[in-house]
Amino acid sequence: MKINKFFSQGQRLEMWQKVILGLFLGIITGVTFGETASLLKPVGDAFLNALHMIIVPVILSAVVTAVTSVTDYSQMKRITGKAFGVYFSFLFIAIIVAIFIGNLISPGLGIAIPSDASVITNATSEVPSFSQMLVAMIPRNPVAAFASANILQIVVFGILFGIAINLAGEQGKPLALLFNSISKVSMHLTQIVMYFAPYGVFALIAWTFGMFGLSALIPLVKFILTLLISCIVLAVFVYGTISLVYLKKPILHFFSKITPAITFAISTTSSGATLPVSIKCAEDGLKVPSSIAKFMLPLGCNFNLAGLAIYLTIAVIFTANMTGVTLTPTSYLTLISTVILTTMGAGAIPGSGIVVMSAVISTMGLPLVALPLIAGIDRINDMIQTATNVISDIFAAYLVSESEIKVNNIGVVLESNKVVVDN
Repeated sequence: MKINKFFSQGQRLEMWQKVILGLFLGIITGVTFGETASLLKPVGDAFLNALHMIIVPVILSAVVTAVTSVTDYSQMKRITGKAFGVYFSFLFIAIIVAIFIGNLISPGLGIAIPSDASVITNATSEVPSFSQMLVAMIPRNPVAAFASANILQIVVFGILFGIAINLAGEQGKPLALLFNSISKVSMHLTQIVMYFAPYGVFALIAWTFGMFGLSALIPLVKFILTLLISCIVLAVFVYGTISLVYLKKPILHFFSKITPAITFAISTTSSGATLPVSIKCAEDGLKVPSSIAKFMLPLGCNFNLAGLAIYLTIAVIFTANMTGVTLTPTSYLTLISTVILTTMGAGAIPGSGIVVMSAVISTMGLPLVALPLIAGIDRINDMIQTATNVISDIFAAYLVSESEIKVNNIGVVLESNKVVVDN
């Protein structure tokens, strides 16, 4: 009787609660069984493959539907302008927060340079120029962009295709209806994949902690702590102040509505894979109009990487402390501009993470001696910075949405285009 009651209570748990349960059970399993927990990795990989499978149909249909639902192009220009203004501001503030916390905690001091560092000190990557970023945004072949899941190119293609549908007038309406149907079907496909989320999250987290263990984190605990505190300061205090002053709402209201997205971001370490959950949280939880959520959130995946900006900034400070280099005010100005350019153009760099980090560190004139150490805890750092990216993306969409509703009273008009997805 008690067993049946336990399972019936488990069935009544919300999906995000099941995912959090899977996350904690994964940590316990990984720490307890060590490398043996790597046997669960195929389960986690299968779940990640399923998430990546739905990225292209979800993003393309969402962007096209969002664009076709807006008949006033002045409104689209206004929303786009606000979006990039918010993205730039969030990135700048994120870097300033990371510089302040980084100098306060000073990660990297007292850590010996790895003996094999010479292997990678000559490896260099270049920060893309503005022209390279611009060219990389335009897909030479849309099918190739879909096949490689190049989110930036898919978003650009979706925006242009949506505008073309609107310009076609009556002849374009069947296509608009088709993409609206695809969007709804994609969201239901997302539901199917998300049903297996607790098991996938459990396997991924068990593998992560089983392979690296808690002991691997001890030498670099200051790096992880600096990253974590910086992200918390940005998400809780900076965004909290904006929410309280401008939106007149406590930040806890915001976080209570996006818990599923944060949990998925931590588990999958992918803003793109978390995108369907982010859209659902924005629309259903925060009541962001569908056209804004489906337009801004895919865009934010490429241009509003606040967590990555913090990660790269701390990596530079870590490397400077480790090698005994003092960063001057001029160095920090260079760091700010380099990180903003790199994060907003991350889609133009083949590969991400360590490759992007090497580009920034090289540009700052520092050796790449810290990369072997940081690479060892890259998965843990990815969990933190990806969650921050997702929080920042949703908050940006929420902020722009509220500003549009307050100033232009668009809420009632756009809400009719919303696609509802149930748990």
